[in-house]
Amino acid sequence: MGQPWPLVVAAGGDGTVEKVACGIRGHEAPIAILPTGGSNNLARLFGAGLFEGMLNGSGADVCELPLHVASATWPGGAQDFIESVGVGLVADVGIDGRKLNDRDEKREVGRRRLIDGLRDPRTVRASVTIDGEPMTEPALMVEVMNIGMVGPNLMLAPGFDPAERRLSVVWVPLEAREAMLDWLRDPDASEAPVRQAKADRVVLTLDGEAMHVGDDVYEGIEGDVRVARKEGALRVLVPGVEP
Repeated sequence: MGQPWPLVVAAGGDGTVEKVACGIRGHEAPIAILPTGGSNNLARLFGAGLFEGMLNGSGADVCELPLHVASATWPGGAQDFIESVGVGLVADVGIDGRKLNDRDEKREVGRRRLIDGLRDPRTVRASVTIDGEPMTEPALMVEVMNIGMVGPNLMLAPGFDPAERRLSVVWVPLEAREAMLDWLRDPDASEAPVRQAKADRVVLTLDGEAMHVGDDVYEGIEGDVRVARKEGALRVLVPGVEP
């Protein structure tokens, strides 16, 4: 294509939007999200689901919000992502779950799998370094988050700001297992019982345990996984005022 793209519309769930967003990084065209998936975390956070009204000719005003792309790099591999990279609970149960068409059922199945995983939990074996400082607290999961939500509509990093330039490192302390079980049964009622830190760079030192990057789960990685945001940001079109 010789001409610049005026606009890219990503129609699908979070996985599709992530692939499109990572694929067009470096192009100047803004991206609009048309959510048709199960969780639609990106659309929920950005208010981009309202873009459907724009397509229907509502005449809504449009504003732009930044969407950053992050990357995970390890010996022999690398992957860009939008949502999160993590070890522990989410990676162990498999973030994507069964392929279900019904949005509500997919969300509930995902949450039940996490609850089941917490009934017989394993602590994270990986060493975690946050901007050069080691994380020493035993944890049931560690998520390096580029946005505020993960998996089946779980707001692990409340107060997400698209303009924030740093990653959020979120972990569930071992002592918070029961509180996390209670929260997963009704995650919309209160904030998650997690600890959180902001970071420019995070290193996960793995010894073969499972790690997820977005919806993809990797096993058998040994060595350092380096996580950071890439330079620049995409522009997401959303209607009306900023969410």
